[in-house]
Amino acid sequence: VDHEFHLRVRRAGFLILQVPASRVRHHLGKARSSRRAWAHRLGAEHPAWRRYYAVRNDIYTHFHEFRNVRATFLRLLYRLRQAAEVIAFENDKGHKLRLMVRGMVDGFQGRLGKTVEALP
Repeated sequence: VDHEFHLRVRRAGFLILQVPASRVRHHLGKARSSRRAWAHRLGAEHPAWRRYYAVRNDIYTHFHEFRNVRATFLRLLYRLRQAAEVIAFENDKGHKLRLMVRGMVDGFQGRLGKTVEALP
């Protein structure tokens, strides 16, 4: 999720250090198994704000940092697949989809920083 941040840090002349023995407590989302008549999904259900930042940072990184149109297109396809999964399996669909679209727009426009509040 933080690839774009690491790229900007390196470009600013800082080093990124890896500490293999470190442990980070990280909430990955609510694990859930969802069934529909035509499909089954086992995965995490993330809040809308996290969907926004994941999409925005992904699009920003491929479009602005890597400047790779093909890779950006493939990432868009991946994010559209995720949007289909939100529609099919998750709660709060409308809010998540609106923020995912906003993340795509902000990613292409290069709008970074805290733009969406992290709500529970």
